[in-house]
Amino acid sequence: MQTDEMQTEYRRKLMAMEGQLSSVVRSRLDGVKRARDLISQSAAHIGELHNQFGKMEHLSRDCRGLFGKYERIKSLHHARRNLSVTAHLVEFYYTIPRKARALMDLLQDQPAQLKYVSEETTKLEHWRSSFLDALKEYGDKAMTRATFQKGKGGADPLKYQLVVEKVGPQLSVVKDLSEAVRAQIVLNIGGHVDSQGNWQGGGCLELAMTDPAMLVRTLEVAELISARAKRAYLTAREDAERKGIDPDDAVAGLEPPETMKEAVLSGLKTGLEHKIVAQFSQMQMASVDAGDSQMMATLGAATNLLVDLESVSELVVPCFPPHYEILKVFRTAYEGFLNDLLYPLVSSQERIDTYDVKDMLEAIKWLEYYVSKVEHNDKFAKAIVDLNSMYLKRIKAQIMKWVHNLKAQEPELIQSSDGKWLTTFPDDMFNLVNVQISVAKTLPETFLGEVLLACLEVLHDIQAESMDWINSSWEQVSQEDNGTELLCSLVNDNLRLQGKMDEVTAVGTVSGGYIEVAMLATSKIAASIISVLEGADITSNLFTPEWEDGSLEGVKSVVETHGDFFRDLELWLPDFFFVKLVRSSLDLVVKMYVEQLAENPAQRKPFVTHHEAMNQIDDDVALMCAFFQDEKMPALGLTLGEILEQAGITGAGAVQVQFQMVYDMLAVLAANTLDLLQVSTTQASIKRLVVEFKGQGLDLLMHLIALQGKWTSEERAARREFLERLVKTCGTFGTEVSARFELRGYALPVAAAPAGSATPLKKPKK
Repeated sequence: MQTDEMQTEYRRKLMAMEGQLSSVVRSRLDGVKRARDLISQSAAHIGELHNQFGKMEHLSRDCRGLFGKYERIKSLHHARRNLSVTAHLVEFYYTIPRKARALMDLLQDQPAQLKYVSEETTKLEHWRSSFLDALKEYGDKAMTRATFQKGKGGADPLKYQLVVEKVGPQLSVVKDLSEAVRAQIVLNIGGHVDSQGNWQGGGCLELAMTDPAMLVRTLEVAELISARAKRAYLTAREDAERKGIDPDDAVAGLEPPETMKEAVLSGLKTGLEHKIVAQFSQMQMASVDAGDSQMMATLGAATNLLVDLESVSELVVPCFPPHYEILKVFRTAYEGFLNDLLYPLVSSQERIDTYDVKDMLEAIKWLEYYVSKVEHNDKFAKAIVDLNSMYLKRIKAQIMKWVHNLKAQEPELIQSSDGKWLTTFPDDMFNLVNVQISVAKTLPETFLGEVLLACLEVLHDIQAESMDWINSSWEQVSQEDNGTELLCSLVNDNLRLQGKMDEVTAVGTVSGGYIEVAMLATSKIAASIISVLEGADITSNLFTPEWEDGSLEGVKSVVETHGDFFRDLELWLPDFFFVKLVRSSLDLVVKMYVEQLAENPAQRKPFVTHHEAMNQIDDDVALMCAFFQDEKMPALGLTLGEILEQAGITGAGAVQVQFQMVYDMLAVLAANTLDLLQVSTTQASIKRLVVEFKGQGLDLLMHLIALQGKWTSEERAARREFLERLVKTCGTFGTEVSARFELRGYALPVAAAPAGSATPLKKPKK
C-alpha cells in the first residue's frame, strides 16, 4: 500500500518536471526565432546603409565639381531675387501716376478722406525718397527690396543723372499729390479765397461749427507732416555729426520742421483778412439797408465780429494743439481790423459833431464793453472820455433847449383836489430828465453817475434862471388877470420839484454808494470801541501775570465797555445798522483776543501757573460768549444773540463757533506733553490753526508751546519735529498769512525753495 502511494507521488512529480522542461524548451526556441528575425532585419539595414554610402560617395564626387562653380551660383541667386524685386518695383513704378491721380480725385471729391489720402501719400513719398536715395548711393549695382546693394566701384554719377532725368517726370506726380494734401489742409483751416481775392467761405471756424471731427483730423494730418519733417531733419543732423560732416550742409535740402505749421498759420491769417472784410461789409450794408445810421451799422457789424471771437474760444481753440496759440491769431486779426476801422470814427471831432446823441451813446457802450471785456486799448479809452464829454454837453444843451421850449409855452393852470394851483411844468421837465437818465442806465455805472451829475447841473441852472425870472418879472406877472394864481403855482410847483429831486437822486447805484459808506462807518464805530479799550491799556494787559492771578479783570472790562456803548448806539443807529455793528464788534473782539494771546513771542514769558492760565482763558471765553449771547438791549427788547441771528449767526452754539480759534489755541496750550499733542482732537485743532495762519502757523504753535513753561532744548526740538510733520500734511502756503488775524512780532514767511534746488554752503572760516 505504501509502495503504491510512493509510485503515484513519483509519477506526479515526474509529470510536473516534464511540463517545466517543455516550457523551458519552448522559450528557448522562441528566443532563437527572435534572434534569427533580428539578424535578418539587421542584414537588410546594413544593405540599405551600404547603398546610401554609395550614393553619398557619388554625391560627394558631384559636390567637388559644384564647389568650383559657387561664385556663378551665388550671382544667379542674386539675379533671380533682384529680377523678382525689380519686376515688382517696375510694376509699382508704372502704377504710381494712376494711383496718385486717383488719390487726388478722391481728395477733390471727398475732402473728408484727407487723412486716408495723406497716409497713402506718405507711403508714396517714402518709396520715392528711398528710390532716389538708393539710386544716388548705389547706382546700377545689385538691388534689394526698395534699395540697392552697394557693389564694387560705387554709383556712377552720370548714370544716376540719366536715370533721374528719365524717372523724374514719372515720380513728380507724388510731389504734386503731397502739395495737394498740404493745400487741402490750408484750405480747411484758412478758408477759400478765389483768384480775385474774394472770400468764398470755409475755414476752421465754420468747420468747428459744422464738422469738428474733420477739423481735428485735418490738424492731426498737419501734425504728422510736421513730425515726419522734424524726424528727418534731426536724423540728418545726427548722421552728419556722426560722420563728421557739417550738419547745416546735411539739412540744407530738407524741409524745416516748422514749414507745415507756418503754412497753416499763413493761410489762416490770409483767410481771416478776407473773411473779416467780407463779413463786416455784408453786415454793415444789411444794417444800412434796414435804415440804421452809419455808426449803428458799423457797431452792429463790429459786434458780430466779437461774437465770432467768443465762438472761436468755445469751438475752435479745443481743436488746435496749444502751440498754435490759435486764439491769439484770431484776436490779432480781429482786433487789428476793429482798431483800424473804429478809431478814426470815434476820434475825429468833425465826425463826432455829425453824430446824434443815440449814436454817441451806442459808441460809448460798445467801446466800454470792448475795453473792459475784450482788450484794454489806450486809443479806445481816450475816445471813450472824449465821447462821454461830448455826450454830456449834448444832453445838457438838449435838456436846456427842451425846458426853454416848455417855458415859452403859455402855462396851463390846474387846480388840485385840495384847491392848490399847479402847472404841468414840473412833470414835463422831470419827464425830460428821466428820459435822459433811463437812457444813461444802459451805460456803465461810472458814466451813469456823470450823466446824473450833468442832469443835476442843468436843474441847478434852471433853478437859477427861475430865481432871476421871478426877481425881474414878478411885478409884471402879478398885474395879469391870473397873476396871483401863477405866483401860487410857482410856489407849489417848486415844492413839487423839491419832492421830485428824490426821484432823481434815488438811483440804485448812487444810493448803493451811500449804503456802502454807512456800512464802513458802522465798522469804524465798532473799531473805535476796541480803540477805547486799547487806550485804557486793557487789551495790552491781557495774559500778563496780573491777568493770570485774577487781579486784572480785563475781559470783564471789555464786555462792560461794549455793553455801555451798545445801549447808547441802539438808540442812535437804525436797527439794520445796529445789527451790523454787533456782528462787527463780535468779530473784532475775537480778533483782539487771538492777536493778544499770540503777540510778540520773542518778548513773552511762559505762564507762571499753566493750569491757572488755562482756567482763566476758559473763563474769558465763557464770559465773552455769555455777553454776546445773553446780554439784553433794553430799547430793542432783544438779546445780542437774537440780534446776531439777524446777522446770520444762527443755531445752537453759533456764538461759541466764532471763538473756534481761541478754543484751538487753548487746546494746544493744554497739551503740555508730547503724548497730549498727539491726541487726535489736539491734532485737529493744530491743523485748523495752520490752515488759518498758513505760513506763520508753525511759529504760532511754537509760541503756544513756549507759553506752557520752560522746556529743555531736546523737549522743544521733539515738539517742533512733531509739529513740522503735522504742518506738512496741511499743504504748502509759501508767503501766505492769515486774512483775519495780524500776528505782531512774527517774521513774515518765506516762500519754499523750488523742488531740486539747494542752498549753497558757505565756506567755513579758518
